[in-house]
Amino acid sequence: MSGLSKSLLEKLTPEQEKLIPIIRDKWINLSLNGPKLEHSKELRDGINWIYKKSKLKENPLIIISDSPYSVQIIANLLYKTDLLKNINKTLKDIPKKRGDSVSASVWDSVRDSVSASVRDSVSASVSASVRDSVRDSVGDSVRDSVGDSVWDSVWDSVRDSVRDSVGDSVWDSVGDSVWDSVWDSVGDSVGDSVGDSVWDSVWDSVGASITPKLEFYSIYSGLDYHSDWISFYDYFDTIKILDDEDFRKYRDVFGLGIFNALLFENVVILSRVPEKVLKANNRLHSTSSPSILFRDGFSIYNIHGVKFEKDLWEKIIKRELTPKEVMQIKNVEQRRVTINHYGWDEIFDYFDKTLIDKSKRNSKAELYRVKGLAENIEINIVRYKDPSTNRWYVSQVPDNDDYNKIIKTADHAMAWKSFLTLKEYSKELNIEA
Repeated sequence: MSGLSKSLLEKLTPEQEKLIPIIRDKWINLSLNGPKLEHSKELRDGINWIYKKSKLKENPLIIISDSPYSVQIIANLLYKTDLLKNINKTLKDIPKKRGDSVSASVWDSVRDSVSASVRDSVSASVSASVRDSVRDSVGDSVRDSVGDSVWDSVWDSVRDSVRDSVGDSVWDSVGDSVWDSVWDSVGDSVGDSVGDSVWDSVWDSVGASITPKLEFYSIYSGLDYHSDWISFYDYFDTIKILDDEDFRKYRDVFGLGIFNALLFENVVILSRVPEKVLKANNRLHSTSSPSILFRDGFSIYNIHGVKFEKDLWEKIIKRELTPKEVMQIKNVEQRRVTINHYGWDEIFDYFDKTLIDKSKRNSKAELYRVKGLAENIEINIVRYKDPSTNRWYVSQVPDNDDYNKIIKTADHAMAWKSFLTLKEYSKELNIEA
């Protein structure tokens, strides 16, 4: 059932405006710190509704894992072995073709169907200016907090980890959690018909079966991918502009805590939301622990939004890299963040720089042109001495001052730092930093 409001909403009321941050934060929190997904009637009903909506047979086997990485491991485990068939002949295995995942078609079918209905309802009931305002404040904010930062970082890490994983390295990281996930889900389906000896026998054959490099399955569904869209329309449902039961079913199944999902014809593999997500200025960031931590231990490390492998991240936060090694970091963004973390004054001697000008004042300021700190970009750096502490400092200055005049001298750079024109700075002999 879908309904429309009777008149066009031209402006939000104060009460409706107060709901914007509430709905925004609701979906950010659900996506990053939401409930721990568990087997339940609500989950089974939601998955069955999705399959029915997609014209697929209902009641697929549902496996819940602790991270997107475990989703990939489980998919490979089922794909590369006859695990389900070995446990119980009545359970169908994942098709033996990697392309037989139906995730993309299922989510496209359901989302397109629901989206068309709610989009038409909201468009007919709400003015363009109100829609844009809510989209900017709710949908885009949720996407910025969840999608653009977390999605990219998680999937880069998962993809790299899957492609680098071979044999025993898989089980060293998430093996126990993966096995528990499969047993919790499969065990409910096979009941007491499978004894410990059968289960142990199956398990013994698993490790050898997935020794080759793992396959990566693309996933485009879950709170990490759809929360911006869901939050946008959830706002209009909350203020009673939208009345669509299909949307509510779609929203509510994700609201159970499905971070992402990989769907096959007979099997669904779901991931729980992260256990912890740390940010600074809306960018993934931590110099004390992983910035994203999942319940099975799968971790992602970021400094000011830039992803690092754990080994390099640890060397940076412990300041174990020499300045020369910092400048040898190949990834430009990682090198930039590391330089900022160490401090430019510590790395200065290793910059790829050209001296432009020297000041005759007490600051002994030096203006340099530096390259290599960002890709295909050169910047101005001023190095100067604080007469009161006798210590050298390094700062970036723009190419042009606030009056759009090109900064060509060290004194001009120091004038900009002092919030003065070059002429004013020249008269203020006591200003040095």
